[in-house]
Amino acid sequence: MRLLLVVALAWSAAGGKHGKCLPLDPKKPCLVECPGTPILRFNLKPLQSSPWLTATDGSGHNYYFDACTELTEVTCGSATGKTVAAIQSWQGKPPHFESGSCAMLGCYATQNCTVEDGPLGSGVPPSMVCKYTGGDEGRSVTTRFECAPHLPTPTFSASQDSSQSDGTSYTI
Repeated sequence: MRLLLVVALAWSAAGGKHGKCLPLDPKKPCLVECPGTPILRFNLKPLQSSPWLTATDGSGHNYYFDACTELTEVTCGSATGKTVAAIQSWQGKPPHFESGSCAMLGCYATQNCTVEDGPLGSGVPPSMVCKYTGGDEGRSVTTRFECAPHLPTPTFSASQDSSQSDGTSYTI
């Protein structure tokens, strides 16, 4: 699933080198800083307007996630006792899915967020890419937050990564 998001407070069209992105304050996980040249700050708070975010892929599967923290408002029977990054469902309605109708796509505790620069000299701003592993049956998920010069209405899409022969990698 692909997220058109916003809000880098600073970015450079010339590209740069960045370290691991982390919340500025653990009590405010929506404000994320990516150290490097230049320092990038992402404000994901505009995405917190509902208890969860959702997208649908071309096969009709639904995906549920939270932009700032682990997903707690939507549950999947197979994910009991785990910190959930995202859930995929193929039947039923949120917020509670029974085992066999859903899958956990990654553990939030494995989060690794980094910056992906736009092509050098293109003027395309960088994206923050967060990867999560440890989902059901080896599943993993990546969320991508794209910067924009103004705050558009967020759009969400989902896809299964066809480059993975086992079909266990997803992008939001």
